[in-house]
Amino acid sequence: MRKLNDDLDSVLAPIPGFLFSSAAHGTAWLLIHQAEADFKGGILEIGIFRGKYFSVLAMGSQFTGERLMGIDNFVFSPEEAVHTALSANPGTAECDYRIIARSSRNVSEEEILSTLGNPARFVSVDGSHEAEDVYQDLILTSGILSPHGIIAIDDFLNPRALGVGEATHRFLGAHRDLIPFALFGNKLFTCRLPFRDEYQESIHRFFDTSDLPEGHAYRKLVGLGKEHVEQRLHGHTLLVM
Repeated sequence: MRKLNDDLDSVLAPIPGFLFSSAAHGTAWLLIHQAEADFKGGILEIGIFRGKYFSVLAMGSQFTGERLMGIDNFVFSPEEAVHTALSANPGTAECDYRIIARSSRNVSEEEILSTLGNPARFVSVDGSHEAEDVYQDLILTSGILSPHGIIAIDDFLNPRALGVGEATHRFLGAHRDLIPFALFGNKLFTCRLPFRDEYQESIHRFFDTSDLPEGHAYRKLVGLGKEHVEQRLHGHTLLVM
């Protein structure tokens, strides 16, 4: 997976969809961190579209041999496009994955756990951006998350997806066991409190060593003081890039 991570942009470029390079590489970094720490569990995405971010998750899944699951009603794109994207990449062509082609509102925690085989170590929430749908997706995925699991929430600050922010604030205010630890690449990353410091320090190392434009910006800003790359949200400090 480390070698594939070097070529991640070229691998993802042919797949339609919007994904910041920092989100792709930062997610791959977190998946590697989990693997090296022996944090086991399935991987889940709600809202696959053509499989761009799903492919990043598939690399992590194939690397460890754990199962990947996707949920999408495929209103905006055919399911076959996802299968084509995964089969075209050696890093995902042998991934053990399952797709449920319906709304996440009609999927239960029990079905997800049965499909994954165990609680999830990484979850992407990127389905409907309506506030109530996002809130229910966060309720659903927090219920199947492993103790060391991460939930990445897409479009948290997108002004064209205000329902995501509304639902996320509501969720974080009511569920104090999940803590935001980083915001970058249009995604808010959350985890349980005991793992917050570990994941946050890992993302600091990612930006400190990255050749991406965000990495260069990080090093310049952190040189002025760590407060230039950190913010407070719901009572917790998170890295913001």
